[in-house]
Amino acid sequence: MNRTKLASLILCALLALGSNIAAAASPSVKSMAQIVMNLNHHPSSGDKDTLQKIIGNASATAGEKALASALLNMDHKVSSGDKAKLNDLIKNTATPAEERDLAGILASLEHKASSADKDKLKQIAK
Repeated sequence: MNRTKLASLILCALLALGSNIAAAASPSVKSMAQIVMNLNHHPSSGDKDTLQKIIGNASATAGEKALASALLNMDHKVSSGDKAKLNDLIKNTATPAEERDLAGILASLEHKASSADKDKLKQIAK
């Protein structure tokens, strides 16, 4: 293999690695994924405090605030109004993938996360 091809392959590998790093979930999304992994019917009082902080954080994205609000209001499942907001997040391709994934899990959640959802949540929470 000549040097140009090798350099191109190395550059592509570094760009791919860099894009995975850039795509990491925000601390707020990671916190919410952790909450959902341990969720049983509704968030605990400590979880609610965390969610309130996300909602009140001026640097939180609109998507993070919508996710936190839906989770905060959850009682066995999200409300129909919050579900509509989650579906908007899911459809919006500008929304980060981790937020879309979390929105999808919350939109279909009843009582607690499935084992498949927990696997996805573990990836988000890393």
